[in-house]
Amino acid sequence: MVAVEVSVHDSAGQPLAGIPVQVFQHKIPLDLNLTGDPILTDNDGYFKFQTNVDEINSNVYIVITDESKAFVSVRDRFSRYKRKEFFSTGGIN
Repeated sequence: MVAVEVSVHDSAGQPLAGIPVQVFQHKIPLDLNLTGDPILTDNDGYFKFQTNVDEINSNVYIVITDESKAFVSVRDRFSRYKRKEFFSTGGIN
């Protein structure tokens, strides 16, 4: 069992509710969308998703959609990703 937990907040630490989050599993030969449609963060800016995936032979990724272009950075438990490293698809960051 893998649990993906996301906490979205602004630079002042205030939670951001209603931010779309999706979870993908990257496993050769294709990527699997585990959440289907995006799931919105709750009023506390929190998202949690649990699934059964092969923890050894695959990678799990999250996609946070920022339609308002408000994100400056995203941090995971290992490092920090700044806006210049984000990508845009169809005009949506």
